[in-house]
Amino acid sequence: MGPVPPKARSSRVVNRPRRRQSSFSIGPYIKFDNDANLCCVSVHHSLKTDNISATAAEDPLVQIQQPSFSDFNDRKQTLEHQLLLATEGVRGDPSVQKDIENELEYMRSAGVHFGSVFFSEMTRLKYKSRLIISDFCVIKIAPTRAG
Repeated sequence: MGPVPPKARSSRVVNRPRRRQSSFSIGPYIKFDNDANLCCVSVHHSLKTDNISATAAEDPLVQIQQPSFSDFNDRKQTLEHQLLLATEGVRGDPSVQKDIENELEYMRSAGVHFGSVFFSEMTRLKYKSRLIISDFCVIKIAPTRAG
């Protein structure tokens, strides 16, 4: 399966012990042979400031928001302003109004919850007699955001 384009530009980590919020990039989308869920890859150091792995068994789970809440609110306000312009005066255009209403409805239904960390690792290890850093995380994408 090829990469799936992301639906937004930035992501945010919530439920994290030390730093409560962080923006980071989401990498390629992947699907495991034995699992129907869509996942994506990023880096562990964007989730936590320590080297302790995160797993799906953590309580609370490390949750990912996309777009970040501030980006979500900025986009929502922009769309609401555009909707106002599309419904009034000489700029009024029913087709543009319907497109904006559809995007606002999608934003409200999808929200900002993107997924949960399935596993992450930040460690140094030896590979072919060389010291390397393993720094990754796998995020299980919420069903409402997949596809």
